[in-house]
Amino acid sequence: MTGIMYILILLSLPFATVTGQSTDGSVCRDKIDNCATYGQTTCQKFQQWAQQNCRAFCQFCVAPPTTPVPCVDQLGNCQDYGATVCQNPLYAPWVMENCRYHCRQCSDDQLAIVDSKTTPPPCVDQINNCSRYGQVTCMNAKYKRWAQTNCRYFCRFCTQEQLLIADSKTTTTTTLATPLKPCADKIPHCDVYNDDVCTNEKYRSWAEENCPVYCMLCSTSGFIPILPQN
Repeated sequence: MTGIMYILILLSLPFATVTGQSTDGSVCRDKIDNCATYGQTTCQKFQQWAQQNCRAFCQFCVAPPTTPVPCVDQLGNCQDYGATVCQNPLYAPWVMENCRYHCRQCSDDQLAIVDSKTTPPPCVDQINNCSRYGQVTCMNAKYKRWAQTNCRYFCRFCTQEQLLIADSKTTTTTTLATPLKPCADKIPHCDVYNDDVCTNEKYRSWAEENCPVYCMLCSTSGFIPILPQN
């Protein structure tokens, strides 16, 4: 009777997972050699396929310890490809080869280490008239790369910590001692010229000299605009 009770107790205990083996006793390994190229997102989105082909990589069983693939980008412009590349399974092999860190296809521990060592670009604008281009430039994918380089602070492309510091240093001062100068168009009918005259840096000096009111260049130069009389 004692022997039967002992057997029943053993059968009631849960099977422990042994490192390097699945609960069914089979070796915990991947059926294919390139599971890492598909990324961790594949494990949940295509779970049935992943359980059959990438059990160890997706941690459906406990595999022997291995050295993880470095969490680095092989390309210096991964951000130019946007989030779509990171999320589309069709590009998973390319992402894992070229933009692993940018697309966050590393383990949580790896990401925490790399994030702590990565220094973001300075939170400053490279040009003084970012406000002239407006927030549309910041949000338009066509100009985003330009905005990230030239108007990083204006477009709020900095980290939260950087923005807090930059905002605290940015103050608006009004100097009453120096009165603003009048600003007027020197030539009539500036509106006959193409808008490119106002926005193209090639014609900037001409526009400031001849059509500052029409081109809205008065406020940026500290002048009071004088509108033409009808």
